Amino acid sequence: METKVKAPKKITVKGVEWTPEYVKQQIMENDSALKKALLRIYSFQTAEEKLVEGTHETNGKGFNGTDAQILSSFAKQLEERNWLSPKQIAIARKKMVKYSRQIFNYIVENRQETYKKFGLL
Repeated sequence: METKVKAPKKITVKGVEWTPEYVKQQIMENDSALKKALLRIYSFQTAEEKLVEGTHETNGKGFNGTDAQILSSFAKQLEERNWLSPKQIAIARKKMVKYSRQIFNYIVENRQETYKKFGLL
């Protein structure tokens, strides 16, 4: 039986305290953070979910059924054209705040690779 490790409530990177609330703040205020978060959550969708722009598995990862179609289309547009309109950004921002815990958990789970990727280690 697999033992589940409880995620910390915060981590500190170069003097900045990261929490789900800090991630939410970044999504609300920073277009670059919003786009990265959108693409990261999209990467959690299964191949089939990406294909149909929907949610078929209840696994606690990726978009929920309500958001899957629109946010998947935004993520695909970002991947293909590298931009979103101001209206799309506003919609994505409103919807993406609910995924701040998934983003935070990803950062915690992958902090060694993330730290290296961003030159923090």
